[in-house]
Amino acid sequence: MSTLSLPLPSGRRVRRSRVLDLCLQLVAGIRDGLRMLRRYKALVYKTDVELARIGIKRENIPNVVADRR
Repeated sequence: MSTLSLPLPSGRRVRRSRVLDLCLQLVAGIRDGLRMLRRYKALVYKTDVELARIGIKRENIPNVVADRR
């Protein structure tokens, strides 16, 4: 990820960078959350047999989704 620093008319470059970094972190967090949601939905609708085939128990789905295997 690259950081973009745009100067403000008053020369407050550092503040703009911090605000932009905060926005980029927020967007990254939203993307991570949506990725986890898609992964959860894909696993929760599988049968126990399908989950066993890929080596997951139903009670471990939240840990697998959060990459805490």
